[in-house]
Amino acid sequence: MNGVTFLECNDKKLWQPFYKAQKYRATLKGYDRVFAAYLSGSLIACVITSRLFKNSPHLLLHGLVVATNHQHKGVGHHLTRYALQQVSEEPDIKDITCFCDAALAGFYHALGFEPILPSNLTTELTGRFKTYQRYQASLVALQLNLQ
Repeated sequence: MNGVTFLECNDKKLWQPFYKAQKYRATLKGYDRVFAAYLSGSLIACVITSRLFKNSPHLLLHGLVVATNHQHKGVGHHLTRYALQQVSEEPDIKDITCFCDAALAGFYHALGFEPILPSNLTTELTGRFKTYQRYQASLVALQLNLQ
């Protein structure tokens, strides 16, 4: 992507102010990796992958936020693809799940995610899905199988 650099950024002091400026409350879920997109030295997007417990073969992709003036330019797509490539190199990862509004399902489908019934998720992910769905009725679960 033209002039945009993608890298892993686990320093909370770097990504937390970005999320706050975008009015998004990012919380880490357990064993996390934060990926960021930079343009001319400025952080313009972040996404998080989380293992809900140590050595879990299941990841949760969440917290994809792109600065308003960089939305609809492919930054989110390229950053997510970068993050997926990085975590897929871990041999023990079986799948990556994300929850999103039904209107955004096409974005994740283009990255290889497929719909999954919440009842087919792990117990931990099912619980999170049900909690989040209380606040967002149009939430859907999607999964990318790596094995």
